[in-house]
Amino acid sequence: MDDERDNTMSNFDHSIPNGMEDRLRKHAGERIGEHAGYNFHGVVWYDDGMFHEMVFQYHNPMEVFSAHTLRELMSLVNDSYGSE
Repeated sequence: MDDERDNTMSNFDHSIPNGMEDRLRKHAGERIGEHAGYNFHGVVWYDDGMFHEMVFQYHNPMEVFSAHTLRELMSLVNDSYGSE
């Protein structure tokens, strides 16, 4: 995977930059994004027709979530780890 990372999702303002889904799809399997939350950090990527996020807390991998859209993915992660 590429070392270049995008701030894909932010819990600060619950935003997802315009065009981010297309960018991750275009670089499936190689571009990694990030999801910044107060209680966690997520690494986001697109592969096999879905968006995926590995959630970390205190540098420890916790679990992987998958969804068809980044908005759905953000909701799943925030439901489990908080939306702060």
